[in-house]
Amino acid sequence: KENTDKEPETQPDTNTANGNTFPDAQNHWAEEYIHDLLSRGIVNGDEKGKFNPDNSIKRSEFIAIAVRSASLEMSEYKGSFSDVYEESWYADVIQTALDNGIIASADNFRPDDLITREEMAKIISGIAQLGKLYDEEVILSDIYTDADTISQWAKMYVKYISLSGLMKGREDGTFAPKDGATRAEAAAVISRILLSFEKN
Repeated sequence: KENTDKEPETQPDTNTANGNTFPDAQNHWAEEYIHDLLSRGIVNGDEKGKFNPDNSIKRSEFIAIAVRSASLEMSEYKGSFSDVYEESWYADVIQTALDNGIIASADNFRPDDLITREEMAKIISGIAQLGKLYDEEVILSDIYTDADTISQWAKMYVKYISLSGLMKGREDGTFAPKDGATRAEAAAVISRILLSFEKN
């Protein structure tokens, strides 16, 4: 059984960042987004005060950042997933996401799996309630060259986040739905959500 006594890389500490950002985020393409989430208290550094922007992000880590950004009332874990234990740092966060319709009920949550870009699209759509904003027909193949590789269940979510501008494709014109996402990419999309909320 995994060690569940603390949240990896996002556990609050006394050496979160130097100045206004993390030292390893300076001059990074996502520095502005990372700084925004740091200033809001949504992300923290590791024990060395680093954000590790280019590291991959786990499903549990991303859902925690997403739920924090939505300022949802936290639920108490109810044993909803067979692979999420009550003592895990992310148990209540995952229950909160489930109770608010951000994730769907299933046998397993796979908290330690790396999150894919299409999975991220679904969670972002739930947090931003994009289904209420975008219902027009869009042909994904007109947007992404690899649209046929997007899972059927994920297509409407990829459509939502593409139209909203919260997530963007790769420079080569692909969406890369099965690729893992980095901590920097996660910070960027969550920051964009918060900024869009403030504008509306």
